[in-house]
Amino acid sequence: MQSIEWYIQRMRAMSPGELAWRGKSCAIDVLDRQLVPLRRRIIPLSKLIDGAENIETLGYSVCDVPLGQWAISDDSELTDELYNRLLARAEAILAHRLSFLDVEDCYLGDPIDWNYDFESHRPAPMTWSGSIDYRDSASSGDCKLVWEPSRHHQLVVLGRAYRASGDIRYADGVVEQLDSWMDQCPYGSGMQWRSGLEIGIRLINWVWAIDMIHDSGLLGGKFKARLLNAVYR
Repeated sequence: MQSIEWYIQRMRAMSPGELAWRGKSCAIDVLDRQLVPLRRRIIPLSKLIDGAENIETLGYSVCDVPLGQWAISDDSELTDELYNRLLARAEAILAHRLSFLDVEDCYLGDPIDWNYDFESHRPAPMTWSGSIDYRDSASSGDCKLVWEPSRHHQLVVLGRAYRASGDIRYADGVVEQLDSWMDQCPYGSGMQWRSGLEIGIRLINWVWAIDMIHDSGLLGGKFKARLLNAVYR
């Protein structure tokens, strides 16, 4: 955090329009913080998707690979190599082991600790997300290292492994990691709600992963309601 003198000098350099805009932004942040408990309430699916309770026929598909297709060998050495590499990576992800940025083959815990800097071994703050200074590594850890596992690229790998092999364990891994993420990252709290860019990347990977495991039978009931509410937020 900067000194009081720095803020005074900064305000003196602002135009009236910028001061007004920043004041309005602060007021919106205060209001958003007060509305967090209300916005965490589960909204019925009928209100989220325009009155339709059945979402199986809505949207579009990102993957047209028949389930288990790669498990049937076509005598291609390249196909076998890619298949084995995919499953090896998926097995590591099922074991909660990831490599990202400068972190190699890191065990993320069971369940995965989604709010942790695994390089400096410090937890990220779980306060109101709008108040977190993600540039201050001393108080919040390295934001890139906290954010990277929650971009959920690994869920797409699990989804691909499920479609390639037909092994339900990989689909179950997608659901398990999403479930624990929603448990630990409630709307409005912590680093995972701090950046719109991170939320956007996460949503893209959710779309791919969920589409690839949609025929697993694991996406119904309470989990589906929680997931769609998280997407809505």
